Amino acid sequence: MENWSLHTLNQKLEEDFSDEQLNTWIQYARNLRKQNLPIIFNLKHLSKITNINQHLLYSVICRFKEKDYYKIFRIKKKTGGYRFIHSPSNELKKVQYFINKYILSKLDIHKSCFSYHKDGGVLRCAEQHTNAKILFKYDLKDFFFCINEMSVYHLFKSLGYTKKLSFQMARLCTIILIKDHGKYIKKYKVKDKEIELGVLPQGAPTSPMLSNLLANQLDVKLSQLADTNNLIYTRYADDLTFSSNEKLSKIEIRTINSKILKIIKSEKFIINKNKISISRQGYRKQVLGLIVNNDTPKLSKDRKKKIDTFLYAIEKFGWESTTEHYGFRDSLGFFHHLDGIIVYAEHIDKDLGKKYRNKLDKLLPKLFR
Repeated sequence: MENWSLHTLNQKLEEDFSDEQLNTWIQYARNLRKQNLPIIFNLKHLSKITNINQHLLYSVICRFKEKDYYKIFRIKKKTGGYRFIHSPSNELKKVQYFINKYILSKLDIHKSCFSYHKDGGVLRCAEQHTNAKILFKYDLKDFFFCINEMSVYHLFKSLGYTKKLSFQMARLCTIILIKDHGKYIKKYKVKDKEIELGVLPQGAPTSPMLSNLLANQLDVKLSQLADTNNLIYTRYADDLTFSSNEKLSKIEIRTINSKILKIIKSEKFIINKNKISISRQGYRKQVLGLIVNNDTPKLSKDRKKKIDTFLYAIEKFGWESTTEHYGFRDSLGFFHHLDGIIVYAEHIDKDLGKKYRNKLDKLLPKLFR
């Protein structure tokens, strides 16, 4: 990354601008530097900083042949249907990585958000709700697709970037090519012309942090509601959780639920009505796959059973037969899947995770025969 001091910048600008223009750009640069943000004047400058061809960036911004810059593939959901992943080309990904690392990651997110940052995580999020008497859970449908380029534009503009550059960076971080999700691409009239506003692609390096930042107002309103009702509120990506240590009447529960749904709708997000869950005292309570009925989050019985079943099957039938039975492409891919689950178990419960790790280690020689 090319990074000029303000003195070098002053010398560069003096070569091309009048005194009035020079003062404007110097003030622009100082404002960004004060926020520890990269100084970027225009698309040509962004191209030079990232070493990506300017014409390629322009093509992405103009939505020319968007399919050339994103590889689209689908992943089957456990609940049915498919999740579409949009993987950007190497060149576009490089620009998005730059924007994410040097701009988005420098910004503060709401304290109730536990997704996509180093101080968050599934375990920390679940820990906020241990020993709760009542648990409210909500899922936002097509979370990334509900955040459009207009919101992204306003975010960059609010940081001090020029209107034109803010528009261009918003375009570099959004797409309009979404299979089976056309209803989320709305058309807006601009100077008597209809345009489609792009949305966050699931698969771009910028989308996770943009979603955190642009769900801030949702987090603010829901946190205020939680504070008013002595609740704890957290958000992990599209999973919203509220908990209470007090006994609530049926009327109070209905009222709180109604207010939560109203706020979600007012912020233009879509609630997945099939995944609304309210767990009362005496029932098992689960947050992000972890059981939170006691002092410490624990792995669910389903997760433990899955690991036990995999390990038992490998020991009894071998890697090849087990891989084929559970529908994995090859034994190495199955190993990486199982290893990932055990790494997660080690993070949640060290003793149990160590037990699983020892069992897996004993089975490894059979994999590489």
